[in-house]
Amino acid sequence: AWDNPYVVRSSDRIDLSDTLGGIDVDHIMLGAEGRGTATIELEKAGETRVVASRSGAILGTSEVVVVEPDSASALEISVDEPWGFVGDAASVTVQAVDAYGNHTVLGDPVSITSRRGTFGSVSVGLVDGRGTASIAFDHPHLAEEITGRTSGGLTGMRSGFLVVEDCGSSTTRSPASRPAKISLSVSLRAPRSTNRSS
Repeated sequence: AWDNPYVVRSSDRIDLSDTLGGIDVDHIMLGAEGRGTATIELEKAGETRVVASRSGAILGTSEVVVVEPDSASALEISVDEPWGFVGDAASVTVQAVDAYGNHTVLGDPVSITSRRGTFGSVSVGLVDGRGTASIAFDHPHLAEEITGRTSGGLTGMRSGFLVVEDCGSSTTRSPASRPAKISLSVSLRAPRSTNRSS
């Protein structure tokens, strides 16, 4: 509390964390003079603070540290639904990420292709590392893999994607083709006692 060196202590271990949960060192050991030094990496982009604690009690917190994402190292590919219907359009989103999974910037176009041949190749332009394209499946497959690649060699894949036959267009599909929601109301009444004459 008075900023004196922490030389009388029960443990030399000080736990380290950060408010984004991206620090790569979980503790530091103090020397005889009450000081310790460690080189850390902060792996999640954004504003964070490094926190020193012992036995759950916070001993100190750093100033705000702004962590910038690293350069792009892979592509993250997602689809707006966990399945697709033959003949229906599906929206595919491509996001450039760094080695730690942080969204990052990239301007290269991405070629989206099907490893199972359910749709033709589509080019996606990225703005600030993100882009969206529409694809249409022409035949079903139980385990489609949607891949993306830039001219610079960055790749990504969405695997385990189900493509099934459609019973009609998305606007006229029978309600039975989608899971139904049922609302059920139950009322309980206590039995009434009956007085019988002798």
